[in-house]
Amino acid sequence: MPTSHHPRPKAPQRARSSTVSPTQYEFIIQTGDESSATAKQKLKTVRSHVMKNYLHQQQHKQSKDSNDSSLDTSKTDRRRSKQRTRSSRSGSHETSFSSASPTLSNTDLGLGISDEVGSLFSGFTLPMSFTGGAYALQSDFAPRGQRFALDFNFISQADEVTYYAQAYADSVVQDKKAGLLQPSFQTLNAKGETMRTVQDTIAACGNNVPPSIICSICLLALGCGEDQEWDEARDHLEAMQRLLNMRGGMQTVDFELQRAVTW
Repeated sequence: MPTSHHPRPKAPQRARSSTVSPTQYEFIIQTGDESSATAKQKLKTVRSHVMKNYLHQQQHKQSKDSNDSSLDTSKTDRRRSKQRTRSSRSGSHETSFSSASPTLSNTDLGLGISDEVGSLFSGFTLPMSFTGGAYALQSDFAPRGQRFALDFNFISQADEVTYYAQAYADSVVQDKKAGLLQPSFQTLNAKGETMRTVQDTIAACGNNVPPSIICSICLLALGCGEDQEWDEARDHLEAMQRLLNMRGGMQTVDFELQRAVTW
């Protein structure tokens, strides 16, 4: 009996899905539906975004490194500033002029003017040696026979103490121009040398206190005020007032010096 051949039924073909699987970079799987130019354009767009992200990360990293470096520098500057402040305080902490004590006449004390005034400046010390070459050079030109003049001249330095006081005031001004928050090393040295020469002058001048001492103490008070050392500035002003009283009042000094002191 002959076998009959029946054709096998064909399996129905699946219709190709027209939807595209969602993905971040669709152009990668849509090569058949897009032109080459479109695919290249999308590739450029992705590369552009990647490069922008990279540059942004690099800028952020550089900014962070710069901030960290600035912070380290700021910490170092503050540490050095504190060290200079401690050095300054160690040299000037003992410069109190005993302002709370009542003022007594020389007759009651039985002392000369130089003895009383000298005690006011007995605390002037500086723990560091003064190494300013310009100051040392200037003092070498001072007359050997008259170390401390008894007159005062605002144009030229009449004596050593006036010279150091003006150098200190100039150094304070330079610090402020430079934007320093604390006195520079040169300013501290000039200040200490000014206080030393004031003490030496008072010890050497006897009862005749030179006007240059008045000017020097006035400049010390001004410099301390500029550096916000208010207690020390007040002590300098009180000492200057006592010296003026010992001389017989403000009218006993040069008129230009009166203007400087009362300014």
